[in-house]
Amino acid sequence: MTSVKLKLKFGYEHFVSMIIRIEDLIGKSMLIVGDVGRGKTALTCKIIELLLKLGFRNKITILDFAPNIIRVGGITAGGKLLNFGLEIDCLSYLTNDFYAPRLTGKHANDVIELARANRVRCEELLLKYLIDPTPVLVINDVTIYFQVGDLGLLTDALNVADTFIANGYYGAALADDRGSGISFNEKFMIEMLMELVDEVIDLNKVVIEAVISARLS
Repeated sequence: MTSVKLKLKFGYEHFVSMIIRIEDLIGKSMLIVGDVGRGKTALTCKIIELLLKLGFRNKITILDFAPNIIRVGGITAGGKLLNFGLEIDCLSYLTNDFYAPRLTGKHANDVIELARANRVRCEELLLKYLIDPTPVLVINDVTIYFQVGDLGLLTDALNVADTFIANGYYGAALADDRGSGISFNEKFMIEMLMELVDEVIDLNKVVIEAVISARLS
């Protein structure tokens, strides 16, 4: 069995273990959602780690839409997969410089312009994947693409990939968008994507206390 085993906390004292079997993800689509700091990127890294151990190194493309880690007003957000220990040697890893519009925009128009700039850069990476697709596609911080516009090229990528794994922000910590409307658009689009994928893991409903293991057996 190839799996990621998590220690999950329900409430204050009740702990259970959850097994995500990598074999069950092959040929499927999965979306990991949660608020800031819920463990979305860390869990995605563990899944990638096992995919690589299974021999998918030449069959996987990673699109990293996440901004660099940013800390504003007590909120720590963003963080590329590289910040979580992903090693990209001989790996198809595509990224760019992305903004955190709600945390860095000074007013509504500024927030919208930053979100639009992100959208263009996301589409450039999605087009690169669509031109030369691999069986497995992983996207970190897919909601950066959803702050303006519709599902767009994401549906094409979802249809092309044999196995699709993505994570995205879904919560309340970043609700203040300075009146730009990007939070509403982002939430609406991520909920649409939830309807399209085979499985959704909502980390708002549990607390990941620890990744107990990521193993082949």
